[in-house]
Amino acid sequence: MTKRTLLIVAILAAVMTATGAATAVNVDPVARTVSSSTFEVQFSATNPEEVSSLRWNDSVNLTATGATHCGDPLEYFGNSWVAPDSPDFKSLVGWGQTGSWTAAPKAANIDSVSESASGCYGTLDIPIKTTYRFWDNGPVANRIKVARSFDFTTTSLAQDFRPYIPRLYPADRFNNVIYPDVTGTTLMTTASSDCPFGCQVTDWDDSWFAMHDPATDTGLIVRQASSGYDTDLWIDNDGASETNATGVLMLQPAGGFTGKVNTNTFLCFYDNSTWTPSLTLPNGC
Repeated sequence: MTKRTLLIVAILAAVMTATGAATAVNVDPVARTVSSSTFEVQFSATNPEEVSSLRWNDSVNLTATGATHCGDPLEYFGNSWVAPDSPDFKSLVGWGQTGSWTAAPKAANIDSVSESASGCYGTLDIPIKTTYRFWDNGPVANRIKVARSFDFTTTSLAQDFRPYIPRLYPADRFNNVIYPDVTGTTLMTTASSDCPFGCQVTDWDDSWFAMHDPATDTGLIVRQASSGYDTDLWIDNDGASETNATGVLMLQPAGGFTGKVNTNTFLCFYDNSTWTPSLTLPNGC
């Protein structure tokens, strides 16, 4: 190999490292961790659905840890339940520790049941399959795809519910919720602190919203792929976890939810170098 060839190889290697192209997604099923060029994600050793730590680009932990009155962690990144002020409150994901956590290429697969046997209030024995998908490099490396399948084959649900609830900590930092209005032509902003018990927003085009820190212009864009069900935006400043727990509310169809219900949610992290709040989403999102 000539000196010229060696020099070219060295330059290419340096460029690949600088752009993150040489960094592969590593999924460790023993430690239940996922690491990539942009993310360090730690899942609980006991509760397969619990994300105990999520860091993006060497940030501090962006989610909260805590415990419910029944002892299981609840206030973490990605929990899911019916609106808690509903008289028919049901916890679909997170309560109870039954389930498995397995590694796949660039992904973590989770099977779980929020089991009523745990004794936690409102649990419903619905099998859930969740996949967290990561990318190696480029703009898509700043996003996570969360695919969830709810099995209402034997137990239907006659209730609106939130299929995935991302949380950003602390809520007083990520206080702004930015979203397009129902026409998709006007950018709306609501303070999550105005909704300590949740606010159902119908003036939304069912596409995406952002939890934004106006002081640093950083945050998280949540893009909800169409599932075939009507949706509203649920803005929520959660006092128990001190997080902005805004999520998508799926509206029950006639007869309630039955059979398999599949949802896809894209989580796109950004800073002021990649996105300024507007109706146009950044590359990779």
